[in-house]
Amino acid sequence: MLQNHFVNISKKTNKMTCDVCGETTYWRCDICCKPVCVTDGARKWNGATCAIAFHNPSFWGLAMSDVHLHKMTALDWTPPTKQMIKRNEDKVAALKMEMMNLGSI
Repeated sequence: MLQNHFVNISKKTNKMTCDVCGETTYWRCDICCKPVCVTDGARKWNGATCAIAFHNPSFWGLAMSDVHLHKMTALDWTPPTKQMIKRNEDKVAALKMEMMNLGSI
């Protein structure tokens, strides 16, 4: 799945705000239709850290496009800290475990 999204990340002509870090980007996942960085501000390859984070299940609910889940607006959103990401990762893991346990009943 991730590979399919990666081959569908393309450079656009209009500036957008990255859904992960909040910085300006020209890159977008054409499957998700979400802007994600693959380079730093100097157009240097950064390992596509934002693109990887956005497509990681542990990032569910943290992207700027997820603000509606928290009853806030995009203007109120701030990029998550490493601590917030770790806490969210633990919550997602617990949710997955709970769902697997429900499936075995």
